[in-house]
Amino acid sequence: MHSAGALNQRIALAAPSFTKDALGGLVRVDAPGVLAWAKVSHVGAGERFAEGAMQTRPELRVVIRWRAGIKLRDTLTWRNQAYEIIAEPRETSDVQKRRFLELLCVKRGAGAGTQAPP
Repeated sequence: MHSAGALNQRIALAAPSFTKDALGGLVRVDAPGVLAWAKVSHVGAGERFAEGAMQTRPELRVVIRWRAGIKLRDTLTWRNQAYEIIAEPRETSDVQKRRFLELLCVKRGAGAGTQAPP
């Protein structure tokens, strides 16, 4: 369960957009984000081989108050580091029926800025 009082870290949420660079390639550009209070927990990191393919494991579990429009591949910034949401946001609630979103995230790598749109 989550409590609103545990949301003590400030994050910025942003949806990606893509623009063409000078060579015609696509460059990911994150629009200025919406600020939110969050509970941030480290949950591990790295990759593992499962079901015949490499799978990325989340580094952070981030819980925020529920808000519309947060989706897979959106970016959040915490402590000056960008993270990408790698799973569909999951809605949860507390004992007082307040709604929250749980976001599983990985750190954006050096090559993450030049990827094709989904």
